Amino acid sequence: VTQLTGRINTAPETGFYSASIVENNFTAGTPSIVNNKISFADMTANPTDVSGSITYTIHAEGSASFTKIQSLSVNQTADSGSDGDPGTPGASAKSVRLSATAQSFVTGSSGISPASITFTTNRQNTTGTTTYTSSPSSLLTSVSGDTAVLTSTNFGSNTAVTVTATADSISDSITVVRLTEGSDAFTVVVDNESHVVPQSSEQAGGVRNLTGTGTTITAFKGASELNSVTGTPIAGQFKVTATGTGITPSTGTVSGNPFVFPDHSNMTQDNASIGYDVNLENLVTIPKSQSFTTSQAANSGSDGNDGAQGNQGPAGAAGPGVTFTGDWVEGKTYNGGSDIKDVVEYTDGNYYIATADHTSTNTTNSGTGIPGHGPWTSFGAQFESVATDILLAQDSTITRGLVIGNTDGTGSFIRSIDKTALHLDSGSGFFMSSSGQFSFTKRGGNDSHVHMDDAGVEISSSKFHLKNDGDIRVNKITATDGTIGGWLVGNSVIENMDQTVIIDSTAAKITIGSSTFAANNSISLDNNADEPRFFVGN
Repeated sequence: VTQLTGRINTAPETGFYSASIVENNFTAGTPSIVNNKISFADMTANPTDVSGSITYTIHAEGSASFTKIQSLSVNQTADSGSDGDPGTPGASAKSVRLSATAQSFVTGSSGISPASITFTTNRQNTTGTTTYTSSPSSLLTSVSGDTAVLTSTNFGSNTAVTVTATADSISDSITVVRLTEGSDAFTVVVDNESHVVPQSSEQAGGVRNLTGTGTTITAFKGASELNSVTGTPIAGQFKVTATGTGITPSTGTVSGNPFVFPDHSNMTQDNASIGYDVNLENLVTIPKSQSFTTSQAANSGSDGNDGAQGNQGPAGAAGPGVTFTGDWVEGKTYNGGSDIKDVVEYTDGNYYIATADHTSTNTTNSGTGIPGHGPWTSFGAQFESVATDILLAQDSTITRGLVIGNTDGTGSFIRSIDKTALHLDSGSGFFMSSSGQFSFTKRGGNDSHVHMDDAGVEISSSKFHLKNDGDIRVNKITATDGTIGGWLVGNSVIENMDQTVIIDSTAAKITIGSSTFAANNSISLDNNADEPRFFVGN
């Protein structure tokens, strides 16, 4: 068995081979010779697009050439989203698998066969239609949907044609070769040379689906197909040895002519490959390869950061007020709703609080009747209520302190009976909340108030109004000292800071430049003891 030795930047001669490359969006790594093989290092330059390819043309002994294509795509990890609403679920991983009715045209005494080869694309989770290309270009016919045809006429004198199917930037390729009856030239065909492996999202475990990653390797001598074997091949036979990088090759099986590899396993990185050494009749070994790229389903967006705290909402309705109305009386309207609850003293000496609005009747009716039977509940023997957490007393003296509120953030307040809430139109009286807001309001013929809420402080009384935005509105201002907008205010004079403009109410005159009448560079307007005069001069 004679293995050809690779050469770099040198034309190959007998016993040697070389490789030339064409780069599309990806830059190949630096080539080197490793165990007589040309090995390209990992790529270091960033690609110029999310998908592309590198085409390798192998020149054997300077007399024969064949082309292989390595398809490449970028799988970028998604950025974490900002907090907020959960993102929508990511899209499912995409895959494209190309198959063909044959992978060779055979030239013999009776012509070339078959007359045509049909290509079919199997797409998963793609939205666009399939686009077919060939290398050399423009050789395909009857391109429709997911199928295309390469006729023997269009194949022409080419020794190999590569057909590529692409959908949503995912592609797969098959190379069709020429076989010649009676020739001793060896030809090796590997289907599924480049395969896109779908991978679930990280949130779903990031599992790669390796279904469809296997391949079938067929070998020819001239137009005669060789039989695959697992031992040392002899005339008419070939053997395949597989080596994986980032993936574990499956165990190949012999099934008559081709060497069949079922689906591979344990793909540990986003880009992987398998090298196949094809030993032909124990005379020559031809290297072939299969490449794998990952297409990962997108994660759903991460929860975004909490948004900025919104403005505080309007003050909630005040809790029910308690009003002691004295002795229970028949025919009286009592309050027992959510705003006001009346408390009465009954003839049994106990206190009761109304549980519903009603007009009282001297009956045991549950909706209107007397305390103990009607819409009333006990309010304690004296001036307390255990059941409702409400205290009722005629007078109270606190000698140390009064604390309102709760450590759990629950709002609390102190208010007068007619002031039912914080806002200004909630009646006369006072309302003070545990959050520091307060309102003292008088309604009637002369409305006035002192009020503080989240908007600020507001004070209003008769002819004076301090608004919560800082504006002051008054009916009259009397001032004998101070400044207004850069003007000095005196007892009878308003003048600018350098006293070049003076308005004098006592002397009844206005001067600019000098307070002396008819001075140089001045303007004067003077009442002059009821004999007015005016001067402008320099």
